[in-house]
Amino acid sequence: MPHPGFRFAPSYARLLATMEGDDEGYVWLGEVGIRVPHDGVVDEDWMEELAGQRWRGMHPDLIPFGRDSWGNRFCFYRPGAARGSEGSAIVYWLYETFTAVPVASTCEGFLRWLGLITWAHERDPNYETVEAGDAARVMEVLDTLGLHVDAEALLPMPAPERRDVLAASLALDPGSPAGLVTRGLWRAQQGDTFGGTEDARLAAFTFPDFAAAYAAQVAMLVREPQSSERFDALLMALRSSVCFSGDPDMPWFRDVPVVEPETLAESLASHKRWDDIERFDPIWDLVQRLDPSSAASWCEVALAYADTGAYAEAVPMACNALHFALDDPTMRHDVERLLVELYEALGWSWHSRAVLLGR
Repeated sequence: MPHPGFRFAPSYARLLATMEGDDEGYVWLGEVGIRVPHDGVVDEDWMEELAGQRWRGMHPDLIPFGRDSWGNRFCFYRPGAARGSEGSAIVYWLYETFTAVPVASTCEGFLRWLGLITWAHERDPNYETVEAGDAARVMEVLDTLGLHVDAEALLPMPAPERRDVLAASLALDPGSPAGLVTRGLWRAQQGDTFGGTEDARLAAFTFPDFAAAYAAQVAMLVREPQSSERFDALLMALRSSVCFSGDPDMPWFRDVPVVEPETLAESLASHKRWDDIERFDPIWDLVQRLDPSSAASWCEVALAYADTGAYAEAVPMACNALHFALDDPTMRHDVERLLVELYEALGWSWHSRAVLLGR
């Protein structure tokens, strides 16, 4: 059974209905390859097959459906974090650092963004992975899906800058979590702290597990280091999945902030509200006595939540444990087993052990 709340993106199903893959099962749109089913049928079995293609180190709720020219993956986020009819945010996952960023609020927004960046990269003489004619081919596919993108009206000529592409992509997908965070930080740099903070808040609403969105709020609230708003943002960042943060090597969203749990914990402990909180919540053990960079610490907190029946709160803690246990096969095995038990307790039964282990 599929995860509760997940719906297949209609635009993805329409795309695959008219496409045939290459020898590896991909159809290429510019520099992004999208997997297609061998029998042309898009259903729950196809979703299960995609889930079985997870790489070691992927967040358990990521389902890879595409790749870029370097081998990084584009994924559906299974719980349907996007607030729209397309059913799933689209997450970009880097295989070298195991970090992921939600680049689009919906599959439709992702495809529009893909058309936009292909058009921009084709006009960049320093960009080698897009060839002449790629943009026209991508735009033709988008037109057949009813997703027309007027790149010439959205982007300046002859070669748009990265900030131009960001502004245009947000015009096409106003809920893009990574786009909102990037724009928010730029706005704050120009003195618009209020507007920047609102962008980060909207990103967190669109993708509630986006740790970097809460970290961005903190970065933009430097004028009030002891404000309650700052404390709340730090706490939400610590409660979220660490893997959903920035990476300096990410081609289009380099400005999304990297989330460091140790820094979050130190900032919370030094905040004036620290003396007034009730410390019965297991999350405070990470701040008060545990090592936020240790997989064992995150496991301890996850188990503490699970012991009280708070399985939903335990899942992101266990996911963070998995993130820090990637180089420890024994610990990773234990964390994956814990995640299986948590997901079964929540009724998310289609997370088979084989899917969780990835490859």
